[in-house]
Amino acid sequence: MNKNIVISGITKGIGLSIAMRFVETGKWNAYGFAKKLPLWDYISLPTCQSVIPEPLHKSFSKEIHYEFEASTGLFCQDEIDVREINEIVQFATKLKQLVQKAPYYYQKTDVLVNNVGIYRTGSLFSEPDTQWHELLQVNLNAAYYLTKYLYPTFTKGTHIFNICSIASKEIVQDAPSYSITKMALYGLHKAMMQELEPLGVKVTAILPGAVLTDSWRDTPIEIQNKIIPASDIASLIWEAYHLAPQSSVKEIEVKPLNF
Repeated sequence: MNKNIVISGITKGIGLSIAMRFVETGKWNAYGFAKKLPLWDYISLPTCQSVIPEPLHKSFSKEIHYEFEASTGLFCQDEIDVREINEIVQFATKLKQLVQKAPYYYQKTDVLVNNVGIYRTGSLFSEPDTQWHELLQVNLNAAYYLTKYLYPTFTKGTHIFNICSIASKEIVQDAPSYSITKMALYGLHKAMMQELEPLGVKVTAILPGAVLTDSWRDTPIEIQNKIIPASDIASLIWEAYHLAPQSSVKEIEVKPLNF
């Protein structure tokens, strides 16, 4: 039986890199959501032609089986508006229902990655009100509600990763509201540690500097080569999860070497 990883913002950048790092082993199923479905040409795993199991069929916006020499991995995702709390709750509810309907495919949440986030620049007192509310909903509330409504699926050994930022500890120039929401996410991370660690649930914050995602695609290649690859974040999460059960990494800060 495969383990399960849930990732918000799963279709590109850090989220997609994490999903593929786990699923490519053939021992993990990845479930997640994002605002838009990806171009599946970006995913280079061997697709399995087997039929998606009936309890999962049409439950999500997109479902793909991957087949390996000795096992398969499942990739399920929903296309939702992450600014809408009810849509996040509905996604979590689907997973909780699978515990009853299809326990072979989803018994519990082994790893949760609160990854979805947006970056916006502007002045604190001249930016549109809509920008503040969007940053707050995507960068903070999405993690709060996804974690809250998946809580019944957590067990001893579950590991939560909160993708924060170096802006969680220091205001980024020209992006004050972004920084405030990432600081709030770091505060949420601390509160999760306080409530969940006594239950045997590990909680780790990842605080990266500039990571090579779509937002950097139009920059010169010499700049891109100085930025952290998204696959490095995936590797850090993979390694942190596989530490001994008694070992807990509270946070990981990673920055470009010369940028």
